[in-house]
Amino acid sequence: MSFGMLYDISPGSSSNRSKEFGRKTVECGEPMDEEFEPGPRAEPGQRSEDTQKTMPFVPVGREESLSEKVEKQIREAILRKVFLPGERLPSELELCEAFGVSRTAVREALRMLSARGLVEIRKGSGAYVCQLSLASVVDPFAQLLRMKCGPESHLYLVQVRKFIEPDVARLAAYHRTPEDLEDLQGQLAKMEATHGGSPDEMILADIEFHRRLAAIAQNPLVPIVLEPLFRLLPQFISDTYKQERAPDLAIRYHRRILQAIDQRDGDAAYEAMREHLETAEEHARLFLARRAMLQREAEGRS
Repeated sequence: MSFGMLYDISPGSSSNRSKEFGRKTVECGEPMDEEFEPGPRAEPGQRSEDTQKTMPFVPVGREESLSEKVEKQIREAILRKVFLPGERLPSELELCEAFGVSRTAVREALRMLSARGLVEIRKGSGAYVCQLSLASVVDPFAQLLRMKCGPESHLYLVQVRKFIEPDVARLAAYHRTPEDLEDLQGQLAKMEATHGGSPDEMILADIEFHRRLAAIAQNPLVPIVLEPLFRLLPQFISDTYKQERAPDLAIRYHRRILQAIDQRDGDAAYEAMREHLETAEEHARLFLARRAMLQREAEGRS
């Protein structure tokens, strides 16, 4: 992939100094604020002591939203692993010269990257690439789902799960290990032990059963896709468990799923999960219908 002219900050003679971008670079010597201190200062055209890489950045010009364009290029470099987790980004001055923008635009870009969880700004040291975790991806997505889902969220949630989880159960049947099977048996035992007692504990064991299946499938994208949905399940399952026989049916279906996985029968695991989620969808419809009826009755009395 071509990134146009590169800004070279590798060590060596004057031939390795910053390259011209077809116009005069902006002066970056204005005083720094206290919010971000980029660490050791490098003179124009010189590398910082701990920077060894050629930066794949091009000037962004004088159009509006310069900081967004700077942020995008740095973000893409991080995602392409040009800069690795724990690594210090080039100094603020070096970024100014590489992009041909002011220090204000660079600082705002770094703030945006920090808000995304991609970099950590350390006062007096600089900006460092963060180690991305599942939580850094899942938590914002789960929050977005909670904000976007309206009164029909119960139904939407189970429908999306129907698209995914039957195939997850099939994969789990193919890939499970004896340790995985023991783990699933433990979660089912917790569901059975708490049935008729603490609904919250049974719900947590129910969700953990599905979460473990996602991990057993041995597809690294499956947990990332499903975890935001799992974060929404406690309230959903709490509401659907209020339907007649719903907890009994949940245990029955989990037993069938576990038996199929034990026997490495992918088709049976798929069918058991599909039927389980179709029943959950029916319970969601019943819950929503009852809630709508109660709301109409309350409005009629007011």
